[in-house]
Amino acid sequence: MMQSENKILTERIHREFIIAEKHLSRIEESVSLMSNMFPLSTASYSFLSSEEVRLLDQFIFRFSKLQDCLGAKIFRYTLQLLDEDVENAPMRDVLNMLERYNLLPSVQEWMTLRELRNEVACDYPFEVDDVVESLNHLHEKWELLKVVLFRLKEVYLSNVKG
Repeated sequence: MMQSENKILTERIHREFIIAEKHLSRIEESVSLMSNMFPLSTASYSFLSSEEVRLLDQFIFRFSKLQDCLGAKIFRYTLQLLDEDVENAPMRDVLNMLERYNLLPSVQEWMTLRELRNEVACDYPFEVDDVVESLNHLHEKWELLKVVLFRLKEVYLSNVKG
């Protein structure tokens, strides 16, 4: 990669990390404030206060935004820093490369979180059991996003210093 291309890439990824870290901060804030709510049951979910619903909404929204930020930009930028040609690669190939570099613990786990996130984002009122189960699972596994973000940032920082 030419030096000017590398500079542009590092500037882009830097901006995306600022955004991702803001989402992570909001997730951590909401998780901290929701600690007494989990695990949710169908009954407890039905009787959430307005404030608790707002916290859940913040958690879901920021989880979605962080996962999208990672998947839409940071994944590909990081692989480009590693001299991988991912411009036209399907997402599954990108995920497999990240797993190979040990930047993503598990492609399957990432895909599962994505499916769960999509399920809770839709919030179907007649499928409360499924939504509660998905929220509990997301709450248990949200730190995977944090781990992935920090691993990717390490690659970025070593490239900037390198």
